[in-house]
Amino acid sequence: MFTYQKGGSVIRMMEQILSKETFTKGLTSYLTSNSYSSTTEDDLFFHLEDAAIADGKWPQANGPEFSLAEVLKSWTNQAGLPVIHASKTTEDIPSLYFNQSWLVSNEAVSEERRWDVPLTFTTVEKNPQPGWDIGLPQAWISHDQSEVFTDPIDALVDAPFVVNIQGTGYYRVNYDDSNWRALAEVLRTNMDLIHPMNRAQIICDVLALFGTGHVTMEVKDDVLAYVDMDTDYAPLLAFARCTSVKFKGGD
Repeated sequence: MFTYQKGGSVIRMMEQILSKETFTKGLTSYLTSNSYSSTTEDDLFFHLEDAAIADGKWPQANGPEFSLAEVLKSWTNQAGLPVIHASKTTEDIPSLYFNQSWLVSNEAVSEERRWDVPLTFTTVEKNPQPGWDIGLPQAWISHDQSEVFTDPIDALVDAPFVVNIQGTGYYRVNYDDSNWRALAEVLRTNMDLIHPMNRAQIICDVLALFGTGHVTMEVKDDVLAYVDMDTDYAPLLAFARCTSVKFKGGD
């Protein structure tokens, strides 16, 4: 079932993958060409990919070696969503390490699901690298990959990081314990170093991941300890809504 909530989230992610300009161009072409006609998702994906190729937005560097339609169908034709596990490597100049799994409770499952996931990320500091603006994906993890590494990133040496800039990707993010603790410290001491949309994302991610058993109560409570100090609309709405939902994962 492709719900309205999931549909809006996936469409927002499509825009981020292609850029607002290219997505609008492809959507306009689709609507113009199919006015007063019935269509399928393949018609939309054809026009989006045609615009993306024309604008040099597809295929993408380090992206999936598949058509855009195949990538998007991993989201529209498959129930559930992934959790991206993100951590720093231990080299002097660290890279980011990612893997993905189907977001379900920590129980044995009879099948495996994977997606083609666009990854965006930034350091959290006074001069974040690359920053909080929404741009094209910086990396991908494809459905046929078990893990990916970025190139070494100097700015990661002394800074925590956030994945999924402004929450445009339809996935949860789970960090290793050290990065969760570092983000919790930033939230308590200087929350404005993290974009309000990402504060909202962090709140809902940690609550969902606690519900599925991916993070401990100690991590959840540490991350959420700052919330009474936040006055921005998005994080407060996220806290109100996501604390009222019982997350089980799956479909």
